[in-house]
Amino acid sequence: SNGLSDKVSVVGKHSTQVKVGFGADVPFPADVIVTEIFDSWLLGEGILPTMADAVGRQLLAEAGRVVPAGAEMTGTLVQSAWLRRHEMVPD
Repeated sequence: SNGLSDKVSVVGKHSTQVKVGFGADVPFPADVIVTEIFDSWLLGEGILPTMADAVGRQLLAEAGRVVPAGAEMTGTLVQSAWLRRHEMVPD
């Protein structure tokens, strides 16, 4: 143990299943939510609806933080007959 068990709670559930309140999974909204639901496309694992749910159900305290707090997505436009034939890019 690192001596922080009285300050840190780990809830091994999807956030949509976490209950906040007396006798629930956590007694009050979290000061920090740590998430790892990013995939290689950034948004593919449902980060936006998950965070909207967490905010809507007040899982995060008013001055709370989410880690990671942001992300960056980059892209490049490509025109390729080969990709069109092989990757079924819709018109």
